[in-house]
Amino acid sequence: MRIERAEGSSGASGNGIQDSAIDPLRRVATTSRTNEDLAERYVWLEAMINHVPDYIYAKDREGRFIFANAAVVTNNGFEHFDEMIGLKDSDLHGWEAATEIHEIERRVMNSGEADLGFEERALKGNCDRWLMMSRVPLRNRDGEIVGVVGASRDITARKAAERMLKSQTCILQAIVSGKPVGEFFQELCEQLETGSPGSRAAILTMATTEEWRIAACPASSALPTSISQGPHGTLVDVLRGVIGDKGAFRCIDIIGGSGDILGCLLVWYPEDQLTSEYLEFFEAAARMAGIAIDRSRDEEKILYLAEHDALTGLPNRDRLERSLDRMVAQADIEGGTLGVAFLDLDNFKHVNDSLGHRVGDLLLSETAVRIKRALGADGIVGRIGGDEFVIVLEGDESYEARMERVRAAICLPFTVDGVELQTACSIGIAAFPDHGHSSAELMAAADLAMYRVKREGRDGVRKFTKCMSVAAREKVRMTKELRTAIENDELVVHYQPQKDLRTGKVCGVEALVRWQHEGRLVMPGEFIPLAEETGLICALGEFVMTKACAQVRAWQAAGVEPFKVGVNMSARQFQDPGMTRKVADILSAADLDPRWLEVEITESMIMCDVADSVRKMSELTALGISLALDDFGTGYSSLSTLKSFPLSRLKIDSSFVKGIPADENDMAIASAILSMAKKLGIQTMAEGVENAEQEHFLRDAGCCQMQGYYLARPLPPSELREFVTNYQELPYL
Repeated sequence: MRIERAEGSSGASGNGIQDSAIDPLRRVATTSRTNEDLAERYVWLEAMINHVPDYIYAKDREGRFIFANAAVVTNNGFEHFDEMIGLKDSDLHGWEAATEIHEIERRVMNSGEADLGFEERALKGNCDRWLMMSRVPLRNRDGEIVGVVGASRDITARKAAERMLKSQTCILQAIVSGKPVGEFFQELCEQLETGSPGSRAAILTMATTEEWRIAACPASSALPTSISQGPHGTLVDVLRGVIGDKGAFRCIDIIGGSGDILGCLLVWYPEDQLTSEYLEFFEAAARMAGIAIDRSRDEEKILYLAEHDALTGLPNRDRLERSLDRMVAQADIEGGTLGVAFLDLDNFKHVNDSLGHRVGDLLLSETAVRIKRALGADGIVGRIGGDEFVIVLEGDESYEARMERVRAAICLPFTVDGVELQTACSIGIAAFPDHGHSSAELMAAADLAMYRVKREGRDGVRKFTKCMSVAAREKVRMTKELRTAIENDELVVHYQPQKDLRTGKVCGVEALVRWQHEGRLVMPGEFIPLAEETGLICALGEFVMTKACAQVRAWQAAGVEPFKVGVNMSARQFQDPGMTRKVADILSAADLDPRWLEVEITESMIMCDVADSVRKMSELTALGISLALDDFGTGYSSLSTLKSFPLSRLKIDSSFVKGIPADENDMAIASAILSMAKKLGIQTMAEGVENAEQEHFLRDAGCCQMQGYYLARPLPPSELREFVTNYQELPYL
């Protein structure tokens, strides 16, 4: 295209409109002094207009082209500007598009106001292109509007960026809204196709089981490291066969937060469309898909854990109760029956304390497996906490017979970490409709039956009877009254003297709690288990220690020769993080020197976690008190572990004393314990001494102290003071 001034030159229409239309361009020549200068300026202007990438044109009032730069000429399929002169839009475009353009340009010419920044699709060439169009009135020297000048710029890249940004925003909003993962995938694919016109997207997720992965991908390993790089000959080839050979195909790994391959994002797109921006768009979408899958799996896990026991995978209490209530309602409608069994492992706490929680957890998991295996498909099994399982039974077979089968399966030896364990269980059974009409009533009845088995010696199966309800109500009443007795200072502490076998003098006492209840003195064996079961044991233990420390200080103030008081500490007290501070506060309140307090703990309490036990025991001894190991010989402590504990005394359990001197085994065990303690430099005390022969044997075997009815029964404070004073005046026996 060239711009010429001479009359009759190329592009002249001869109607005078063209001359006035291009007059603004010719004004450049008015400042030129010579024709040569004018020609040079035309050449310069021509080069400038034809080399800008924007589309520039001019039309007369009738809509005929009077000027177009090279970009417009080429875009409309012409080679020379001359070919466009005099043409209208109707000659180049469809009627609808031409009419729309004409209306816009007519408004500009009639109003004299520019139309700036109008966005529209390109009408020629690649119709996916977008243009920003500006149109201004074309005026002659007299200011009259003689046509319109248009200029447009290709904004396809910007529109694509805006489209991708909008799609990314929609994807993020879909994630934030918490849509189900299936709906999110649908939204993601739709937004990918919107943000990348002409493309097609799909998402494949990795199979959750290893068997499926192997079956689906026989040419690859069971755990792929990249889907986009394989498996060759399987997935990729199948997909290529579906989409055909046209366009390009890309498979982008969907990676989870832990780095695992979760699936892949498949995108098909026109061959010439993929740019670095689109690729980043697809990769960002794959990351969003990974986040959605991770979140979905986390939600599924949370929902699962809300209804299942994390250790065994069995239904938990909430889910079991809901299921049982539905089954009860159905049985009520149909006139059917149901059985509910409560199963509790016997002495499971002993396993946990002696072998650790890891072994205990393995034992619980294996127990769940054995219960389900023994029941088959005939029953629902749940774990409601600790070592307690609930079984819901349907069918006509005897509930007792099925539970005996379960009990027998659990009684078989377990091998855990190479250690063989023999365990047993207590099972209580309740039946609908005889023993309850709701999950709560049936489970409570089965629980009572199970505890009856416990009281009768454990390892058995028992069906609920009405008299058990009476016992349960009595238990509730006793618990309430025990709590009141502790709060109202209604319990009493008696003290059993301890004798030094080397000097013959009283060397200390053990504090033992008694409960004056309904006109009788209740022994610890009756209410201590109740306190442990109901959680009152900590308050009870603190009560006894407070009373004992205050009493010893009172004796000292009255002139009684000082001696130690031993106070038993329960396992729950020992595990209390604030235990050491509470002991210190009790000593401070009683104004008692810590050396006169001895805390008695058991082997089972300290063998669960040796390192933690040593730490807690060291905290106590740092206060200045001493520690005794109570009931020694009944647990699993060894010489090597005893050496690590800061113990002052071992108390030999009465079970090894009562057979002396008739039982040679008891004598041998007692002698071995005394010899071991002597080598460790730990003092010894024998419990349960009931006759002179036992005392003489123990003294000769090297035992340091003794305690038992042969010396004295537990005494109230007033009698204890009198006993100590009088006994110390007697010659050694």
